[in-house]
Amino acid sequence: MHMRTHSGQRPYACEHCDKRFTKRSILTTHLKVHKEPRPHVCTVCQKGFKLSWQLKAHTRIHTNEKPFQCPQCQKRFNQNGNLIVHMRTHSGEKPYQCKDCDKAFPSKGELGGHMRQHTGEKKTKKIACSLCPKLFAANYDLAIHMRTHTKERPFGCTVCGKRFLMHVHLTVHMRSHTGEKPFACTLCEKAFTTRYQLKTHNYVHTGEKNYECDVCHRKFSSATNRNTHRKTHDRTIS
Repeated sequence: MHMRTHSGQRPYACEHCDKRFTKRSILTTHLKVHKEPRPHVCTVCQKGFKLSWQLKAHTRIHTNEKPFQCPQCQKRFNQNGNLIVHMRTHSGEKPYQCKDCDKAFPSKGELGGHMRQHTGEKKTKKIACSLCPKLFAANYDLAIHMRTHTKERPFGCTVCGKRFLMHVHLTVHMRSHTGEKPFACTLCEKAFTTRYQLKTHNYVHTGEKNYECDVCHRKFSSATNRNTHRKTHDRTIS
């Protein structure tokens, strides 16, 4: 049993969530969390909370309300805890250290994601869609997915009327009207609309090429360049 702390093996799984444990006694203690009454229920994703303020804080995820602002870069957050984690990007503080290697992280969530690389553990997807075979790890993910069936687009652009599944998609779209490019490269003067565009651009500086052609195995720095190249093979075949 002690060796499980080193190997990362967690044979005791909670039937209510995706958490796993090294000991049955720890699982038994954890199960009490699910037995506690959670009368305050989110009307969007049906997640329940013990206290009303917890529901209020959670609701900001759906409304995109961000009352907590970073005093250094003015970036805003929907929860104070997220602001605290963000502030560590300025201070360089990384209080959560991996026990298996030398890496450290600014948040417990990032450490948890990293630890799964050591253990090979994946989040359990137990919540089933009633209309298709897909499974989800959280009620919120299922609620978002259901919009693909209902065609619901609750977030509308006030400029052009285009509607979106998620508020984050609307936020990115609005930048096409405002010209805002909040993600700036630290090595040159270019700025980008999305974090993904910045990440892809950074490969220009690092020389990293992660996108491989499945025909000739040539590698590219972006999926766009790889896909454009891939079409040359299709033309050759036709």
